[in-house]
Amino acid sequence: MKKTASWMLTTVAAGALLAGCTSATADNGSSASGEKISNACTQAAGAIVDKAREATPLIVPEAPLDLAAAKGKNIWMIMVVTNQFTSAAAEGFNEAAAAAGVKATVYDGQGQTNKFNEGMAQAIAQKADAIVLLGIEPAMLSGSLNDAARAGIPVINALSGDASAPLANGVFANVSANYTADGSSLAAWTLVDSNCSASTFFAQPTAIEIYKNMADGAEKVYRENCPDDCSLDIQEIDLANAATDLPQKVETAMKRNPDTTYVMTNWDSGVTFVEPTVAMTNPDAKILGRDGIATSLDSIRSGKGQDVTMAAPPEAWLGWVMVDNAIRSVTGAQPSGIVIPTRLVDETNVGDSNADVNPNYKDFQNAFKEAWSKN
Repeated sequence: MKKTASWMLTTVAAGALLAGCTSATADNGSSASGEKISNACTQAAGAIVDKAREATPLIVPEAPLDLAAAKGKNIWMIMVVTNQFTSAAAEGFNEAAAAAGVKATVYDGQGQTNKFNEGMAQAIAQKADAIVLLGIEPAMLSGSLNDAARAGIPVINALSGDASAPLANGVFANVSANYTADGSSLAAWTLVDSNCSASTFFAQPTAIEIYKNMADGAEKVYRENCPDDCSLDIQEIDLANAATDLPQKVETAMKRNPDTTYVMTNWDSGVTFVEPTVAMTNPDAKILGRDGIATSLDSIRSGKGQDVTMAAPPEAWLGWVMVDNAIRSVTGAQPSGIVIPTRLVDETNVGDSNADVNPNYKDFQNAFKEAWSKN
């Protein structure tokens, strides 16, 4: 299924332009008027990008944990699919569980709803004390969530929907970022980089709420800031078959619109699938993603392959956040309330090593341990 967002001068009301921006028709389409619009667009987009590039502070829980009450508990993580990001998060999950004295089990959902439900069923049958869903939309598992609730097993919803989204039935806490803002930041970068003349392909994996939120954020930035000279082609991708579906749709889109100069995959692990296609179809096109995995940061640093990402803190840090909330759910504590911060990373701030991207997170494990044990 395809959704195309494209704004042309003839179909956009003047009110849709950025507040304070001169209408494209106000000066009979004169060059001066066009320059004012372009300046307003790049200034507005530039403000978004400048803020998104700032380094994020170290975030750890504010309230301690009752580790004595948690000792020996069994927590499960069911992840949407195995890739570089989820594998690194799982490593952090196991590491944090060991540090807290709880047992951890990780189940690969393989991108399939029936596997997600199978994992839930296994966790419930094995009397898990808490279940973490990583990248899985709770609405897809309503029956399994009801089963977990009846068994008294709290569920943590990680990376599905924005952090502020209402809690689904049986969900103890959301652990997520502001994906809408991340989509806005990436879209703004394309506007700044193109001087507000971007033509962008945006891959939106089907039925993944966080990626819909990113698409919404990107669409809003294009609509408000560049309605006449920019285009945004949003296409749904089958995540379970992304290795074939994503490059095929990118190739089709770029051949249909040879002016496509930006390809946004939403998740960094998807970049591998599109790099050969982009190199063959339009090697000057730039690739954007999200997550900040090591290979993507290396690509940005080398100037080969991916150009931009929205980097979260180290994936292992996310594993610690998930364990933290799982333990809180079984010890009668309140959710940590942590919102995952992100940072826009490009050639200007990628640094000399991947550790430079999140310099405040170099010793986050000990910071967690100190936060857990403080009086």
